[in-house]
Amino acid sequence: MTNQEFRKVIIRVRDAAVTLVKERIAALAKWDAQERARAAWYFGRADEEIRSALATGLPRLLSAVQELVPEKIIRWDATLNKNLTCAVVPDSGQNRAGVCKPDSQNRVIAIYSAFCTDSNGELWHSAKVKTLIHECTHYTDTFNSDDIMYGNTESGM
Repeated sequence: MTNQEFRKVIIRVRDAAVTLVKERIAALAKWDAQERARAAWYFGRADEEIRSALATGLPRLLSAVQELVPEKIIRWDATLNKNLTCAVVPDSGQNRAGVCKPDSQNRVIAIYSAFCTDSNGELWHSAKVKTLIHECTHYTDTFNSDDIMYGNTESGM
């Protein structure tokens, strides 16, 4: 895919991610049985602590996703990796993206080869939109999340 095609894909995926995060914010405001069940599924519980963390983090996540521009979403290669402020894991063919958490203010996302073969937004398995949202949760000013466990890539990130 050319750089121009890549930028167009990134913009479409980013815009879809903005919509999805806005939907989560609206659902959290309702905090109905369906949203509590969703929270329990993903976080193991659906208490006020989880709701509060989401209420604080989701608007910050929305801002981070909205700030993404194609120039900050780079295709990983060994040479470009040397220009990042921290070591990003080399492309294994399985990983989709990575960020340099200590450099969260720059919002650079390194994209790996597997990302390009994922769907844009089929949310029941690996998808570009889920990857962008996931990577933005790592920024220190959103959720400051860590990747502590990976499971089946068809069911989640």
